[in-house]
Amino acid sequence: MPARKDGHLPEHPECPHCGSEDTELVSAFGTVVANAQYRCEACSTPFEFMKWLDEDGKET
Repeated sequence: MPARKDGHLPEHPECPHCGSEDTELVSAFGTVVANAQYRCEACSTPFEFMKWLDEDGKET
């Protein structure tokens, strides 16, 4: 689930490792400003999420 065009982050994006939506936001900024850091509660894996994507997964 990509971020909305207004820049709000999704509350629980899908974990790219296990597919769970039991995720939590760790930091609004990741290794680059365009990423946010999340952690999956199901598999305990951290992952980054691109903030500015449209509904088709393309950068806005």
